Amino acid sequence: MNKVATHKRPSLGPLEKPPKKRFVLSPNAKVIVRHVAIGVTVLSVVALTISAIWYGTRVSSLTIASVTAAGGETIDAEEVRSRAEGVLDGTYGKIIPRRFSWFYPQADMLAAVGQVERIRDVVIQRSSQTSLHISYGEHMPFALWCDEAVAPITTDTCLFINERGYAFAHAPQLEGGSFVRYRSPGTTPEIGKEVMGFDSFWNTVSFTELLAFDGLYVSSVEIDAASDVYYGLTTGGELRAALADPAAQVADNLRTILRSDEFTHLRDESFYYIDLRFGNKVYVSETNPDLLASALASSTATTTDDTMATKRVPENEEATLNPTATEIAE
Repeated sequence: MNKVATHKRPSLGPLEKPPKKRFVLSPNAKVIVRHVAIGVTVLSVVALTISAIWYGTRVSSLTIASVTAAGGETIDAEEVRSRAEGVLDGTYGKIIPRRFSWFYPQADMLAAVGQVERIRDVVIQRSSQTSLHISYGEHMPFALWCDEAVAPITTDTCLFINERGYAFAHAPQLEGGSFVRYRSPGTTPEIGKEVMGFDSFWNTVSFTELLAFDGLYVSSVEIDAASDVYYGLTTGGELRAALADPAAQVADNLRTILRSDEFTHLRDESFYYIDLRFGNKVYVSETNPDLLASALASSTATTTDDTMATKRVPENEEATLNPTATEIAE
């Protein structure tokens, strides 16, 4: 029986390899691979960026290495420098050092240095790429702002104020008339605040200086809620004026009174008060109404006139108790 002939593929020898199967990703797998590749790329870029920022912001040529300070008369420059240096410690977000010269914390440094008593007009400038210089001025005492409860000779609760009425430091215990004492009932003196608005403050200062030209010296200034101002004199008398009235006008009215024949003696003798709050009508009281009322009350006089004189007048009507009203000619 004859066998059917079969044809075999010729052998390629020992190097022959079996045919490979083709691997094809599914659509979902392709999306996942793409997202992974993007994520790896982004993380790599972020890591490289952070590394570049980390090392780049710590280059010595871009790092604040020194801070100097100078200014004022009594302020310790080392204290100013130390406060500024303290602000430079640390980092932004644990990456960028605060000493990096492009982004050093100038505002924070100004705030820290501004806490030094008496300091003012602080300026921070670069003296080089790696150093800063702080220049500053100093508040000089001009007057005192005292608590209303403080006795005239004790100033342990007073603050120094400068020529703008700004309180900048605690005052030591002082006696005498070295500084005019300002008081404002109902207001507690506070560092960083003004005793009153600048224009009003300088109106009182101007009046005080005008009085000094005439030989009258102010020891205290008190402003009440009605914006009336009471100037206590070193001789013990008091001048009353409206805070809104110009100093020159009030001073002229006072001079007119003191030069009149009726009140010439007041320049050499003490008086209780001169009230200048009512324009061209000025009230003068040479005696303390309280003392006068007390003396009259203890007297044995029984006349109707004496009885009426002993009546106590409310504080807001005090000017009518025993003053002499003088009208100044326009």
